[in-house]
Amino acid sequence: MQTLKPCAVLALASSLLLPCEVRAEIRLRVASADGRELVKAMHARYAGRWYRDFMLVQDVTRYRDGQEEGRERVTEYISLPGRVRAITGPIEDGKAEIYDGTAFRVYEKGRLTRQVEYVHGVLHLGFDVYVQEPERTIAQVEALGIDLSHLREAEWKGKPAWVVGAAAGDETTPQFWVEKERLLCTRVLWKRPTGVLDVEMGRFEPLGEGWIATELVFKRDGRTVIREDYVTFRLVDRMDAALFDTTTLKTNGPLP
Repeated sequence: MQTLKPCAVLALASSLLLPCEVRAEIRLRVASADGRELVKAMHARYAGRWYRDFMLVQDVTRYRDGQEEGRERVTEYISLPGRVRAITGPIEDGKAEIYDGTAFRVYEKGRLTRQVEYVHGVLHLGFDVYVQEPERTIAQVEALGIDLSHLREAEWKGKPAWVVGAAAGDETTPQFWVEKERLLCTRVLWKRPTGVLDVEMGRFEPLGEGWIATELVFKRDGRTVIREDYVTFRLVDRMDAALFDTTTLKTNGPLP
């Protein structure tokens, strides 16, 4: 599919997708429209309305060589932007992962066993983009190796979409896909030391005044390695900041 000229892309996006006050702001910048402008449009669409604190319960299925290897139920507490606490089993067991915006910390029996620096593409483009300053998201997207100067039109699962970072047919270059109608990220692909990680986000359901993808499929070099299916999810009125403390792991309830 032919790449659209920047002016045509943003003129269409501003006229069809955005509130009036946002359209005027976008029109002032059409001459420089690219992936950066799309990130700004995503933020503007839900600014001040997107939820920040929520929890979910998910079934995580892992695969090896195309076969199911194991399944577990994981509870996650998320505080946007950038903080996630995943708990497997009772909180008292001390088995958890905490993401603080820059790194994953893995705990076993309450003790830190591993720390990995990480740019969390799914969190940043699926959630954080709607609540944090666009420039912060832009920096995170660039850290994934995505070329923000490349913006084109495409179709994703039967719906019109924008693609940032790669040409049509390119399944290895870092990129992200955004559904046109709701400006929701449906796919993000970037390179990891273990291979090309390609994450598809789907089955969106309303949450507060925003949306949540309740089905995530993680592929490495084209093969499914993890599938996440959300069982339940809800907003949290008062999130306990101690859940994300990496100096003293919280291992007692009650949970929000």
